[in-house]
Amino acid sequence: MEYLCSRWTLPVCQLGIWDLSNEELLSFLLGTLIIVFFAIDHYKIPTYAKTTIGDFIELAPESLTSAKRYRKGLWIYVFLMLGLYLAFCFFWSKGLSAFLNISGIKDPSGDKFSGNQLWPIAAATAVTFIGAAGDKNIFGRLETALRSIAHQSAYIPDAVVNLSSALNGSFAVTVEMAQQVGETNPTVLTQVADCQDGWIQTWIRAKYLFSRLEQLRHEPEFQQLLSRPENVRSLDFLDEERKTLTDRVAQRLKAKQGDTDEPLRKKIESFRSALSVFLASLLWQGCGSESSIQRKLAKFKLLVEPTDHFSWNFTVRVLASLAAAAALAYVVWGLLDWEDYLIDQSWHLTSAMLVFFMTALFTIKRRERRFTNGTKERAFDAALGSALCCGLPIGVVAAVVTFALHGQGLTMFWIMLSTAVCLAVLSSLLFEFIMRLAAQSPPTRGALRRLSVTIPSAVTDLYWWLAGGVLIASSAIFAIVFVLFWVEQAALSKQLPTETLDAAETYLKRLVDSYSSNSEDNRNRVDRPLLDVSFDALLGKVHNAKNGMDKDNVSAAINDIESECKIINENLGGGVLLKSCGLNGEVTKHWSVGGWLDLFRTAMMQVGTVVKRLDRFKSYGTAAKAMEADWPRALAVAVLWAFFGAVFAGSILLYRRSVLWGAINVETLKDCTPNSATASEWLRTPVDELEDLTPLEAMRYQDLRASLSDYLRAGKQRPATDLPVAA
Repeated sequence: MEYLCSRWTLPVCQLGIWDLSNEELLSFLLGTLIIVFFAIDHYKIPTYAKTTIGDFIELAPESLTSAKRYRKGLWIYVFLMLGLYLAFCFFWSKGLSAFLNISGIKDPSGDKFSGNQLWPIAAATAVTFIGAAGDKNIFGRLETALRSIAHQSAYIPDAVVNLSSALNGSFAVTVEMAQQVGETNPTVLTQVADCQDGWIQTWIRAKYLFSRLEQLRHEPEFQQLLSRPENVRSLDFLDEERKTLTDRVAQRLKAKQGDTDEPLRKKIESFRSALSVFLASLLWQGCGSESSIQRKLAKFKLLVEPTDHFSWNFTVRVLASLAAAAALAYVVWGLLDWEDYLIDQSWHLTSAMLVFFMTALFTIKRRERRFTNGTKERAFDAALGSALCCGLPIGVVAAVVTFALHGQGLTMFWIMLSTAVCLAVLSSLLFEFIMRLAAQSPPTRGALRRLSVTIPSAVTDLYWWLAGGVLIASSAIFAIVFVLFWVEQAALSKQLPTETLDAAETYLKRLVDSYSSNSEDNRNRVDRPLLDVSFDALLGKVHNAKNGMDKDNVSAAINDIESECKIINENLGGGVLLKSCGLNGEVTKHWSVGGWLDLFRTAMMQVGTVVKRLDRFKSYGTAAKAMEADWPRALAVAVLWAFFGAVFAGSILLYRRSVLWGAINVETLKDCTPNSATASEWLRTPVDELEDLTPLEAMRYQDLRASLSDYLRAGKQRPATDLPVAA
């Protein structure tokens, strides 16, 4: 498979996928089947609170969206679990083995795990254990988070919850609607004609929803759906509840008591809520799309607003932007690294992708959940909470995965961990700042058109606002990474050469010791030229270099090691080793695999790595020489992170602005400000009583919108008279 491993596919080839034996491949496939079947079964478990879908009816995830969306979410969950499985596999086979080699701990399994024979099954067992642990501990929460992402991608339970909220709202009731549901009491009809609010009107709405539910039973496309046992039980339960409430309401009206008692009022409201949830569930399962649902609701004379899936759509758009940025960065990085100048820094590309992808995924989810629950926080408190709850775990996970893919020793692990944690915390802090800035964005053209307002400087304001946000985010990331690079390189220059020499010495000892355990008869024809080659001298040079390592004798150590490699290469007939002691792939790729030859390959690859790293860090005698030698690398790494930061900030600003202003029109502002000319400025102004949230953002969430209404009713702000009229 070496011909497939070009420089563009080298990261994939380094994972060792092509080197799996038949037994290892079979073990991996069995582990994959375990994960797939586990995911299919576990996807049915809800990730939402039971109270989210009403007090009467508890519906499974399959009943909370269309069949097509449910299958899409299931596929996403399967792929997410397989990704977690692969992460465990790579960490076990790459990261854990590196830790064992570095620490000197011997594998108690007798090298079975190091031979990749059991780690796929072990990884599958670990993943299923995490999934079965529940969401009460830190390990179970990881699987719950992945399942929640899959449910959200299928709009579970948002699709049914949003539609049921619209159906549960105070839609207009008429005398005709009351008569359709069998109401003939003149007093009730008079109350419906005179007012839209009251317990009688709520009861009429509940009865009307039940009549629409009855009408669905005569629709051909819903008959099979309603014949399911769980739906039959739900219908019977609701019918019994309706009959009970009908008798109690009739008794109340007969007693001529205009106001109902509190328990009866709550019963009616709960009954209406359960009806709306069940009706929304049936509509999503039977219709399958929002357009079909709207047509069905129009037929039922129930006109509700289309469902808004902001959270998931927003997340997908940001992730798509980051994916495009990652593809572009990978291509450009490959072009810049044509001579392997940046080969030791390629892990930054992996770490940056993981940090920003996970930050976008989990910080958006956390912020939306808190705002939906009505939680208000100052910008600093919100940013700090995001950094601690999201930034720290994201940094640790990103570092572990990066090390599993690019593991180069214990020192490199700590470098990767410090970089990932610092940047994940910083990106989480910046996320809250960017979201607050997006809530103060200039209005879109569509919003200005709907408000019948003209702002001549709108385009200029947009450019300055976008450029300012992107520049602040990318500059902060660039500065942090540039400083971190030199701190990390200073640590590497002291620890990495010694660590690499120690690893090379370990593998050379294994190679030398293998002579006594391999007779000539057990060697194939490729091994025979190696019989006359001694590696003792090379082992001695590596040992001397490790014990006498300092800045003054690095060049001498490199020359000694290269001279011994030259002698070995000549004894092998030439062409087997490169000048840097590394293997010549064009020659060794035809050699057989396994046994003593693998020891030879590994040992010489380690020696080649030693020469490269000693050569690189020999100029680190002073800080000035270090900066002179490595400033292009520092600049490339900092620009890479800053580029991801710019895309991260820009995509959030633009998509968030589009969503916030897309919901603004004259109708939504009529209860807030009577003057649309000042509305655009008022919407962008932070309100101290709302913890510096802007009305533009608060109006998107029910609880925050209620707080905004209370604030306005209290007369603490009069935007129509206090703000100047826009030119």
